[in-house]
Amino acid sequence: MAATATAAVLANPTFDLWPLSFVILVPYLWATEGLTARRAFVWGWLGGTVAVFWGFFWIQELLTRFAGVPAPLAPAIVLLFALAHGVQFAVPAALTRAVMDRTSWPAALTLPVMWVAAELVLPTIFPMYLAITWAWHPAWIQLAELGGVTAVSFALVAISGAAYDLLRAWPLGRRARLGRAGVLAAIVLAVPAYGAARLATLDAALAALPRVPVGLVQGNMSIEEVLRPGEADRILAKHQRMSARLEREGARLLVWGETAYPYGPIFGRDAASDLPPSSAWRVRRGFSVPLVLGLVTVARDDRDEFPWNSVWVLREDGTWGDRYDKVYRLIFGEYVPLVDPKWFQEIFPTASHLHRGAGPAVLRVDGLRLGPLICYEDILPNYAADVADLGIHAFVNLTNDAWFGKTHEPAQHLALAVFRTVEHRRAMVRAVTTGITAHIDPGGRVLQRTRATDPEVDGPQPADGLLADVVMVPPGELQTPYARLRWLWNLGLPLLALGMLVLALRRNRARPRPPPR
Repeated sequence: MAATATAAVLANPTFDLWPLSFVILVPYLWATEGLTARRAFVWGWLGGTVAVFWGFFWIQELLTRFAGVPAPLAPAIVLLFALAHGVQFAVPAALTRAVMDRTSWPAALTLPVMWVAAELVLPTIFPMYLAITWAWHPAWIQLAELGGVTAVSFALVAISGAAYDLLRAWPLGRRARLGRAGVLAAIVLAVPAYGAARLATLDAALAALPRVPVGLVQGNMSIEEVLRPGEADRILAKHQRMSARLEREGARLLVWGETAYPYGPIFGRDAASDLPPSSAWRVRRGFSVPLVLGLVTVARDDRDEFPWNSVWVLREDGTWGDRYDKVYRLIFGEYVPLVDPKWFQEIFPTASHLHRGAGPAVLRVDGLRLGPLICYEDILPNYAADVADLGIHAFVNLTNDAWFGKTHEPAQHLALAVFRTVEHRRAMVRAVTTGITAHIDPGGRVLQRTRATDPEVDGPQPADGLLADVVMVPPGELQTPYARLRWLWNLGLPLLALGMLVLALRRNRARPRPPPR
């Protein structure tokens, strides 16, 4: 299990030792061989807990730096998080062992079915998919158009299962070895071959579609800077200067990051236009093209005083257009369940409580229909699908990852967002306050990206920017099987796992099970 946990971490961004993904679960299968399902669950849980604790250790930065958690206590909280998410390793271990001990079904089939069923069904705070290890390799992730990110996980896990089957067949003779080797080779060759063919077809289709130059502004302001008196003017000014530069370079649309407007809830939700030119808090200064802006909005008659985390379109004429409010808020960071949020904020002043948005929406800008996703909504496949179903030309994601500093989180966040573009064949532009700002094409290729920054460590940073030539896929075109029939995959895999388990439990054991260890 230690080998699996190590491989699971090192194959992820930003270590990027992605070839480890091909054997990531071979030690996992070997360690649970001969165990009862219950003991396999325990060992799987142990391995998963170690992998999650190590891989998500960046949560400690958030806890100590912004939540005020004492440094000795933070690892204990991360451990609780790891124990909860380690179940995602434990459940497939138990189910796979229960089935394989009673049937002759190979691990190349049993393990991916059980693993993906767990990925689809088990709840998480931060979604985890083994497919993330292939995110930077477009030919390997095109299966996402068929079954989403979990279809990529299925192929990845099947390779580990086939490698395990080959090792188990080694003492059985040349014929058995050749058969298992053939299965392994078929999967390893078929996945990228399919991907290469689909990318070639996609590129031919994209060549005929219109493109729009979009300027992405990365303000590079830390959470501490935003809270310091007098810093807001400087932060707004560098957003405006970068916007003016990108417009001179040809941008027809600008995007700022989540809550990039640094003055808090200045604009009421009934505001009709930007502030007058004489106001130091005016958004538009030095540029004229439309802007998709992240800001906090309030209802002037809201007695509880809680705001919304919003994205608003500032039209070319200075009036406000479509607005979207964040729906999926981060627990404890953006909403507090069960207890009085005002009491909670007194204990943790950096925590916030936001109103929940009404649901998915479209931002209309000069004839374009953009699908807005705020922060980690871009790693929620089902919600992103709801947005895409509204008929969009491209996704636009506004994120503030300054809470995590220069940890592994910004790269992992970007890597998980990549799959949305393949699932729906829509480009995504991401404006992230401290990086990684990026342009991802409909094939899942990260065409442009910035660096992650931390002004509290590196000192004050100028704004970064990207000018992205974004392909706009007309609504209704290039629809994928996943977009049309995702329910079939999302429901079918758990039902298949359940069916395999029921059949296995009802069968007489196909072969004697090794004595429990």
